[in-house]
Amino acid sequence: MDYTATGSTYGRACINCARNKSKCVVQDVLGAKCERCHRLSKECRPAPTTRRRNYRKPIASKTTQLEEKIDGLMSIFNSQPALSSFGDSQTNIIFPNQDSRNGLPSYGTSSPPSTRSGSIAFTKVAGQALTPGTSSFTSNANSPADVFAFSHEPTSLEAEEYLNVFRSQQLKYFPFVHIPYETSADQLQQKYPFLWLCIMSISSKSVLQQQALSRQIKTTVAQRLLHESECSIDILLGLLAFIGWSNLQVHSKVNLSLYAQLAETMIFDLSLNKPKPKSDQLVLCTSSQTYYKPLPRSMEERRAVLGCFLITSIISSFVQKIDALRWNPHMDECLQVLSAQPECANDETLVKLVQLQLVVEKVGYWQEEMENDIEHSKMPPTFFIASLTSQLEEIGAKTSFPPHASELLAAHFHSTSLAINETAMLPLPVTSINSNSGHIERLYACLNSVKSWFDVFFTIPPSDYIGFPYSIFSQLSHSLITLYRLSSLNDPFWPKTEVRKTANVLLILDTVIENLSQVASLAGLNSKDAGDDVFTKTSRRFRSVRVGWEARLDADIMMAAATLTSNSDGALPYDLSMDFPEDEWPADDWLTDILTSMRT
Repeated sequence: MDYTATGSTYGRACINCARNKSKCVVQDVLGAKCERCHRLSKECRPAPTTRRRNYRKPIASKTTQLEEKIDGLMSIFNSQPALSSFGDSQTNIIFPNQDSRNGLPSYGTSSPPSTRSGSIAFTKVAGQALTPGTSSFTSNANSPADVFAFSHEPTSLEAEEYLNVFRSQQLKYFPFVHIPYETSADQLQQKYPFLWLCIMSISSKSVLQQQALSRQIKTTVAQRLLHESECSIDILLGLLAFIGWSNLQVHSKVNLSLYAQLAETMIFDLSLNKPKPKSDQLVLCTSSQTYYKPLPRSMEERRAVLGCFLITSIISSFVQKIDALRWNPHMDECLQVLSAQPECANDETLVKLVQLQLVVEKVGYWQEEMENDIEHSKMPPTFFIASLTSQLEEIGAKTSFPPHASELLAAHFHSTSLAINETAMLPLPVTSINSNSGHIERLYACLNSVKSWFDVFFTIPPSDYIGFPYSIFSQLSHSLITLYRLSSLNDPFWPKTEVRKTANVLLILDTVIENLSQVASLAGLNSKDAGDDVFTKTSRRFRSVRVGWEARLDADIMMAAATLTSNSDGALPYDLSMDFPEDEWPADDWLTDILTSMRT
């Protein structure tokens, strides 16, 4: 029978041909086998007709991809039980805003990117850092510490509260910047994001939140200042705030000298320690005799350079590890302008504080020269101290202290007087100090300065201690140590037993400890799950100091100590060394630095 054969179409080969990958030739006869199966006498059965098809997944839009990434990021945050937000069941995450002025992100936005204009969303890929789109800033949020900081960023209401606390209770003690009351927290964040972050940290009443924001500050300094070499007034003002209230950093080690030197470096990079350049624009000059009058500095820049001098000088005086920002004629001009044209009440306070600190600087210069025994600098101590005392009285007599800062300026006034007169207690050459007839008079003046300082300090209620900057804490420690030295001074002409009648160091220390221990409850500080606050820790350390001082001030122990520590070179035995656990006296702590710097 005649028939024709044709090749099967794709997917229609029999099962035998398909398995052997042979060509399947089908005969045009119903029920006939293909040629290969007929030749091999095999059963010819058709292969399964299912055919695999490659379906392309529809391409998701960029919006969908971004939403998926945000959902993944949120699931990571929500999976961590320790990342619950402070004071709320909702987790707050930082989404930095893009600053249209300088291209820098503003830190601490509690709203998601879709609710704020100009925001940059963080996206996370496994094993990579969080990177905000077009900005050069890179935030490494892989570590739990960074995520912890993000989750404790203040809400809008908290930010306004913290800013008001800073302006009303803290800024008056160290007025390095002027923030008008009509400026909101959001406006400050947009203009000065790093300063805003520092203010949030030092004004927060939650120790846990303060710790998280403090770590974020250190990360930001390392990224923007050290890694990216950024130079801006925002970074400078933020550093001054962080240093000014560095006493709040008892929960972490802060290299105070390093941050102070970074602030000085910013002053040099911004050229704030000298007149402003003749022009900010490029000018082509055809004549070498063309003269351009230097442009005036802004009041903000003047406050910044004076504030940097003030805080670095205070740190240098008490810690004695760095040199203060060197005073120069331009800074003197800034001081005169701020004194003649104050824009706010705090400007008057800043002028007075700087004037008093300049007297302290002169004491330091004179003391250094005397210790180095420079021949041409051997000015009689009586004459030098009388000159500085006259300058001090002139500062206090020019005008009365502003009412809003009377306690602060009075405390600085008595602290400056103490710095002048405590030279009588220093182990300087015998020919220069100890043989002087006014030695005992200066010791009495020193005692009166300490007593006056504590009289002012105890007029301040403990609830106001939350605004105290580093300068007040350093003066407190310095005054206590000086009073202890006067109470234990071995001098045949000094009635040390009468000192305790005038100012009993143990009773004063008891009052200080009691006041500090009340601050947390009176000011509403929250230290839950974060350890003690700065005031509780300081009171506990002072309580440990009191145990050692009480033993040394006992009459019998003092007589034995006088025999063992007697020396023939005229040096005074200031033994303040005490054996305390390491957790009570950490290596890099501001209070430890102050106490140890006063031992010799």
